[in-house]
Amino acid sequence: MYAQGQIDFKREKYKLAKNSLTPASNDETFSEKQTELEYKPTQTHLVEVNHITDEKIDKVVEDASAVLYRCSAVFPFDLWPNEIIIDAEKVSIIYHDFFFSESTYSVYLKDIDTMHIECGPFFATLKITHGGYQGNKISIEYLKKEDGKEARRILQGLIIAEKKGLEFAQESSTEEVKEKAGNIGRVHSVE
Repeated sequence: MYAQGQIDFKREKYKLAKNSLTPASNDETFSEKQTELEYKPTQTHLVEVNHITDEKIDKVVEDASAVLYRCSAVFPFDLWPNEIIIDAEKVSIIYHDFFFSESTYSVYLKDIDTMHIECGPFFATLKITHGGYQGNKISIEYLKKEDGKEARRILQGLIIAEKKGLEFAQESSTEEVKEKAGNIGRVHSVE
């Protein structure tokens, strides 16, 4: 049993030299104390890894909470006005059915297949198809005409940027991202 552990140990032994990891030769032997020091992660290393992970998590939370655009339906025509919220990764539509009740539908930008807007003299309806199936349609009615057009511009710009693999600069503010996405959407649409 002791010999088997020794053989496994030699199979797993590596040396670090000039940023490369090479297998140690079979005739090299190491004391038990050396192997403990070589394979045991230091407390500093663990703190550093956790710090990097915390930074990544904080960045994801910050990006997800940055609302680019928000608008809602007009009150008298929709007794409990529905809302649309657009951020850099998804669009959320909140349906208010009654007092203090709501249903929220969120769709990632990469999953949106088609999007169109129907405009009347005063109001607009934004319709989004997602998931490759025509039955997966969400819409929000009675938006102010300009709110609906602006939401479509921003969404279209974000979708085009996503499909072309463009990323807005990490240090860009929410207003800059909104403006850039709106410009991309404006250029690629017919109004």
